[in-house]
Amino acid sequence: MTSQHPTTDRIIDYVHHELTPSEDAVLFEHFSACAACREEYETELRLTNALRSAAVSETLELPSNLKAEIWNRVRSSRPTFWSLVFRPLVAVPVAAAIAVAAFFAFQPSVQTASGHPMVGAQYYFASHSAATRQESPLTDRSAPVLNVIDASDVSSNSASPLVEAAGVASGDDFGR
Repeated sequence: MTSQHPTTDRIIDYVHHELTPSEDAVLFEHFSACAACREEYETELRLTNALRSAAVSETLELPSNLKAEIWNRVRSSRPTFWSLVFRPLVAVPVAAAIAVAAFFAFQPSVQTASGHPMVGAQYYFASHSAATRQESPLTDRSAPVLNVIDASDVSSNSASPLVEAAGVASGDDFGR
């Protein structure tokens, strides 16, 4: 039994089951020993039950003429063009088609005009240079290799010294 009587707010909390189990047990014990607090608890319990039964019995309903007006407006309304367009059955497939078209439209093109994929010229020069020098593909090729031709090697009857130099550098004799 507690030495102090509970306040009205604590009794209301007890009625509405808003106390912790230990507080609830203390008040239950106090109500069994104190007649004045038990009377206040029973009064609060009767008031709560009366309010609950009044709330359940009282149902609010719209006036019948207001209900009829609402239904008349619903039945007489015609859907607009935009309400049909933005319905989910139409809007979702259209949005998906637009997303797919945008995805494919903005893909970067990596093909030439002839339809073949682009490969950099540097790749061909590097692989041809490695093949003609018969070197391992794992060697360091970061430093450029220059094939230098002596001017005395170029004969006067050749078509062009540059073409001849390119042929010597690449190991090609241009059909000779």
